[in-house]
Amino acid sequence: MVTHQWPGPGVTALLLAFAWALSGTSEGDPRTAVAGHLCAQGSAVSGNDVASYFVPAMEVVQLNVSADGFGTYSVGRSMSDPNTMFALGQCLRDLRPVDCKLCFAEVRSQLQKCYPRVGGRVFLDGCFGRYSNYSFFGEAVGPTDEAVCDSKKNSITTLDGFSDAVYTAVANVTKAPVRRNGYAVGSAEVGGATAFVLAQCWESLNKTACDQCLRAAADTVLRKCVPGMEGRGLYTGCYLRYSTRLFWNLDATAVSGSSGMNNVNKTRDNYGEALCYTYVTLVQSTSIDPSNNCIGLQGLASPMTLPNYSHMKISSYEKLIEEHVMKID
Repeated sequence: MVTHQWPGPGVTALLLAFAWALSGTSEGDPRTAVAGHLCAQGSAVSGNDVASYFVPAMEVVQLNVSADGFGTYSVGRSMSDPNTMFALGQCLRDLRPVDCKLCFAEVRSQLQKCYPRVGGRVFLDGCFGRYSNYSFFGEAVGPTDEAVCDSKKNSITTLDGFSDAVYTAVANVTKAPVRRNGYAVGSAEVGGATAFVLAQCWESLNKTACDQCLRAAADTVLRKCVPGMEGRGLYTGCYLRYSTRLFWNLDATAVSGSSGMNNVNKTRDNYGEALCYTYVTLVQSTSIDPSNNCIGLQGLASPMTLPNYSHMKISSYEKLIEEHVMKID
């Protein structure tokens, strides 16, 4: 009987946490709270293959996430192999590099809990990770998308202006011209109440898919969560969150005009000059045998045709925004 021992990302997370503590700053926050954890229904045809593919795929993704905040990779015998592993990792763009590493180390640890399922995804409040046995890198929406709402109320949510503040802030950050690299944050104050909103698309999406995802997430969150204190849209290709409090890192903020966009560029620069590792370096670092396993570099395998989710009625998002924002302009 062949047994596989998963690597210990918990040890890596512990070392990163120690380094973060030594940095002596209180501005960063890796936001490792679990917002959503979903494992696919089907089990792998070969658990041994999934285990042997999961490790190198996640190693490569983690290297690229550490370098640039985002990474994809695929590994397997062939494109038709049902055990082929496709993996994606994304840090929200306000995270500092050390916080991003801490966050994704936790994502990797959580994803292992889905074994031997053919897929899994984990949403933390600072990052996201997913693996599956098909190429999902271009997907924007899907049947498992959901809104996670905090139904708690406090004095601020009783103010008449809070709902309008949420709608206004969501409308601002989901506008395509405002976003850069799929990321935007913003706030709005109405009637003495302030709402804070963050939006992030996975960087494997094009602009059209990003827009589709955020509009769908906004529609669901606005309908199901307001006026609760917090709401999150956990979608196939994006993450959307609003809150009564400022929850992102101020030293890497975006939105509100050109200055915000410059800050996003500075955030990306913080990840270092090497935005991706060479293939030779990755092979040496992960012990991948390219003659046996590797079928895609940086996740550039042929994407699958996206399902048709036109029934989601994204147009309702526009009606919600119009009803709540236009009346206070």
